[in-house]
Amino acid sequence: LGHDNWVRGLALHHSGKFLYSCSDDKCVRIWDLQNGKQVRKINDAHTHFVSCIAANPRFFIVATGSVDTQLKVWECK
Repeated sequence: LGHDNWVRGLALHHSGKFLYSCSDDKCVRIWDLQNGKQVRKINDAHTHFVSCIAANPRFFIVATGSVDTQLKVWECK
């Protein structure tokens, strides 16, 4: 299974073990790079298309931006 619409961005988790993806389906997904399976899905991360994503390994955060004009910062664990 994957996104239901265009994938707009990718970012690497600080451990190098996971990949974040964002999409026009308004979701952010986290993928296990060892097996290629989705480990988490954040439904409706934004109210409109999620158009960009960036990870900061120093502060363990991910930021997403959207067509809804919002920027969100997510804490990584």
